Amino acid sequence: MRTSFFILAGGFLTGVLWRSFFSISVQGFVVVLLTIALVTCIGKLVSFDWGTAYIALAVLAFLLGVIRTESAYQNYFAKEIFSEGETISTTGTVIHEVDVRDDHAVLYVAVDAGDAQHTTRLRVSVPQYPEFQYGDRVAVQGVVHKPKSFELGTS
Repeated sequence: MRTSFFILAGGFLTGVLWRSFFSISVQGFVVVLLTIALVTCIGKLVSFDWGTAYIALAVLAFLLGVIRTESAYQNYFAKEIFSEGETISTTGTVIHEVDVRDDHAVLYVAVDAGDAQHTTRLRVSVPQYPEFQYGDRVAVQGVVHKPKSFELGTS
């Protein structure tokens, strides 16, 4: 019994980890599920083998981990209320200390979401003046750009 638990938990966690780095299509799921069914049927026809059953359990748990993680990603990205390149006009509250740079300032703004179930935060570049502070109510207008990833140099 304990072996089955570890196989299921290990397969599930491996699926979560795998989906965190790679994506799989619906067709890929179908191929894997058909492979599981084939391996299980062959195992039943030849003779019942615990090794085959454990492999089928591990693969099934792996798929459940992948599906669960994919579902979480879909739910996360479905919450984006602004699209890349969209011109917006909204209000919100500065939720972090203002990051003053040489030629501009950066505000972190929690957007007024109305009846939404989640908080949308924006990183807004503004001129240095007028000055803003934590807790200020602000009106934001501009074009949405998603942050670009960057690499840290190694020396």
